[in-house]
Amino acid sequence: YDNRYLFDATYRLDGSSQFGFDRRFAPFWSIGAGWNAKNEAFLKDSKTLTEMRFRYTVGTTGSENFSSFRGLTTSKYYTDREYRGIIASYILAYGNSALAWQKTLKQNFGVDLNFFNRLSITANYFNARTKGSIAFISSPLSAGFDGYWDNMGDVVNKGYEVYTRFNVIKNASNRNNFSVFANLFHVENKIEKISETIRALNERANSTLSSTPLPRYAEGQSVNAIWGVQSLGIDPASGREVYLSRDGSITSEYDPSDQVIVGDKTPTLQGTFGASLEVKNIGFNVFFRFSFGGDSYNQTLVDRVENVDVMRYNVDRRVSEERWQNPGDVAFFRGILDYRYNQTPGITYSTSRFVQKDNFITGENASVYYRFTDKLNSKLGLQNTKITVFTQDVFRIASIKRERGLDYPFSRSFTLQLQTSF
Repeated sequence: YDNRYLFDATYRLDGSSQFGFDRRFAPFWSIGAGWNAKNEAFLKDSKTLTEMRFRYTVGTTGSENFSSFRGLTTSKYYTDREYRGIIASYILAYGNSALAWQKTLKQNFGVDLNFFNRLSITANYFNARTKGSIAFISSPLSAGFDGYWDNMGDVVNKGYEVYTRFNVIKNASNRNNFSVFANLFHVENKIEKISETIRALNERANSTLSSTPLPRYAEGQSVNAIWGVQSLGIDPASGREVYLSRDGSITSEYDPSDQVIVGDKTPTLQGTFGASLEVKNIGFNVFFRFSFGGDSYNQTLVDRVENVDVMRYNVDRRVSEERWQNPGDVAFFRGILDYRYNQTPGITYSTSRFVQKDNFITGENASVYYRFTDKLNSKLGLQNTKITVFTQDVFRIASIKRERGLDYPFSRSFTLQLQTSF
């Protein structure tokens, strides 16, 4: 109304065969309102504040971003082979006929500001309550599959995001420009309610020995919590790991029922920032990413150093240089042999010893380009010609060392691109 007040409302009923037989349909709705304060009489003529909008939305959304066989047990034919003229079939996954829509009630309050037509700021605060959050539930391999999907319970996500851009130079006539930007995000979550299936999963984790932290979900805690037994480090006398049990006693015997929250993967703050510059048809762009405050379980150290099979494989040099070897050694990694030269337990299970702060800043990509002048384009019979050199993974500074050759190798790449039309 009057280019100042905005309102909208929607309602829809969605159905999807990806869910269980009795849970295929779900209603969704939303309401939104806005105020374009810039068009009010007291701000309309302001040269400093060139935009001011306030927004509020509330509504429900659903998620079906997964394969249909997760809700319905589905068979697939071996179309590439046969046996005596017979084509066989196999089950894709262990379906869950009770799998229902993951419904989220979202609220968002936002503001859009612009000063001098140069500095733009968009900020949002959001709160989302998800009912029936879908999660992967591990199962014994003897079942034929490593797990299935189920509605784990209710989860609340809240946080804020801020997008800013400042145009230092902005000249539309000759395309000369220089701008910097920064985008900041903070999201935290908490489990409000868990299903009976998740309770059973948690109970099973209390008696399961695993070198990898098993998924556990507790009411009032983060979805991204890392669970493990609290470690007091390696005993310099024996070379064995020492643990702190739930009752506060110190022991060298690992008990999975002593697992507590030893970290959280959720970052305190994350985001991106960068800059773009073009002067006399020569341009430059750079893009950075950062994150700090979150934790990570360094599984590489467990698999490649701590639990490595020294009798059968070539091993990391840290196995021989950084392990406990003799009484009195202060080391991060446990010994292979104890002080009596007996082999120590062959498996290190999930403990707080391998939880590390996951702080990093990376140079995601950078590019340099030359844009042909209109005169040069006309002489060559071309239009909109640009030559660009791209590079990715420029640098990485992190609290956790990234290991090469363990997964898909990371590498720095360079690309030369010619773009034109005629």
